[in-house]
Amino acid sequence: MKKLVLFLMPVMLFIIVFIPIKNNLIYWSLYLVLFALFFAFYYLDSIVKDKDIKSYLNTTEYWSVKAGYIKINGNNSDIVNGRLVIVKNSVYFFKRSGGKEKIILLKTFPVSDIATYTIKKVDDFHEGIVFSLNNGEEVLFSSKAVKNDEDGLNRALGWL
Repeated sequence: MKKLVLFLMPVMLFIIVFIPIKNNLIYWSLYLVLFALFFAFYYLDSIVKDKDIKSYLNTTEYWSVKAGYIKINGNNSDIVNGRLVIVKNSVYFFKRSGGKEKIILLKTFPVSDIATYTIKKVDDFHEGIVFSLNNGEEVLFSSKAVKNDEDGLNRALGWL
């Protein structure tokens, strides 16, 4: 499905730009179709569904929030969209997959390894959370929703 949407986006753009359409209603409705394709691509690429997490973890008791995992490679950083999930003793980050498995586990670490966390700007543009682990490593996630549900985060970590 994702490949089909990726194919249709430039086709629609080509039709809008290079094919003369005299009827304004049809012309502007093609823009709506193009925007719908952009939204569909975003949804197929980055939204992790709760039912996929439930089936992966085999539990319904967890705390989760839409987030981006920030990978830092030297001077470069990359954000991967997905869902940050905390179950009793572990923290997981899931990314949407395009294959048979609907989600991929990208990062995991036990809650006992977390020394502290800080909610702050994690890069130049994004607010989020920084988990400082006992081994000195810092794990960064961008998410505005974490700031709004800090009590839920503390309960999920078992710190309340």
